[in-house]
Amino acid sequence: MAATDTAAREAIALARRSLEPDPGLAAFIVRDLPETKAAGLTDLAWSLHNHGCSRNDATHILDLLEEYLDGKADHLPDDA
Repeated sequence: MAATDTAAREAIALARRSLEPDPGLAAFIVRDLPETKAAGLTDLAWSLHNHGCSRNDATHILDLLEEYLDGKADHLPDDA
């Protein structure tokens, strides 16, 4: 596992722990990750953070990011 992959997974774990008190914080935690950009999720992360989001919204972006890291994200773009 690459160091950046490990850092991204640690950020996702931290974001999951922040879901209950503040779902927008979860989006904030992952919004600037290089992996978020590579997965094409940067705009979504910024929008969720800036405009507020539900726990389900934040959970969804974290799930999408994990799918990207696992190589199972066929529905995400190949380039940012």
